[in-house]
Amino acid sequence: MVLRFGAVGGWIELAKRVGAALARSSPPILVSVIESGSPGNIRGIESGQIDLGVGASPFPELAYLGRGEFSKPTTHVRLIAGIIGIPEPMFIVVARGGAIRSIGDLRGKRVWAGNPGWATTRLSKVLLGAAGVADQKRIENSTYKEACDKFLAGMLDALFVGTDLKSPNPRLEKLRDEVGIRILGYDTDIRAEAMKKLPGLIEVTIPKGFLGVLEEPVATVAFVHRIVVRDDLPEEVIYRVTKALWENIDALGRDLPEFSQSDPRKAAAKTLVPLHPGAARYYREMGALKD
Repeated sequence: MVLRFGAVGGWIELAKRVGAALARSSPPILVSVIESGSPGNIRGIESGQIDLGVGASPFPELAYLGRGEFSKPTTHVRLIAGIIGIPEPMFIVVARGGAIRSIGDLRGKRVWAGNPGWATTRLSKVLLGAAGVADQKRIENSTYKEACDKFLAGMLDALFVGTDLKSPNPRLEKLRDEVGIRILGYDTDIRAEAMKKLPGLIEVTIPKGFLGVLEEPVATVAFVHRIVVRDDLPEEVIYRVTKALWENIDALGRDLPEFSQSDPRKAAAKTLVPLHPGAARYYREMGALKD
């Protein structure tokens, strides 16, 4: 049997390690990694072109509800893990010496909102709307590297950045060291509106001292990562996939900080999208899920 696993970035390494463990099991299960982001993974699972993959909130929730870019509710998407790895807060980066002090100050400014199709792009539009600057016209979508280069060159005024707080971030460190940066969060009403429109987001406080620039904690919203799977895959297969995931996650977390602090109890906790029966069976056996 071959499972098609959709992933990007560090998640490709997770897919490979789970695949290696399954290939050594009996009978072996092979994993083919497909480079694909959250919306593509969910659409691929629904159409049968992908078997499992990474689904960053809010995309699994929007798909399950048939909202946003999903014109109708999905029927085949289930979960292997409701939360895996560290949440990724999204904040705004601006020049430290500039006049921008809040998201409301972005009106008319040159703003980078992520790659097209990224969760960052989706969330930035919601946050701008909640702040009353939904008519912001000077939005750019390009690669993160290109955006940081333009910020350094004075060609962009602000970046919406989503990243975990554990992993090194050399690009932000370069901006800090070469031009100086300020990190902005969002007021309570803006965070509440974002979580209402994009279910699955959570509130996170970025601690004082982050990147050596934060003088006070900053409140923001964060993505969480889920492992999504097709509902009609056999229970025994997904039980083994879930088992392989959790038997390898600690070692992966030592190599890649974004996977540290993964907790099976949080992964098994009830969310809008149900667990696959094979995953639920594994969590019950290890005591992470109570009926």
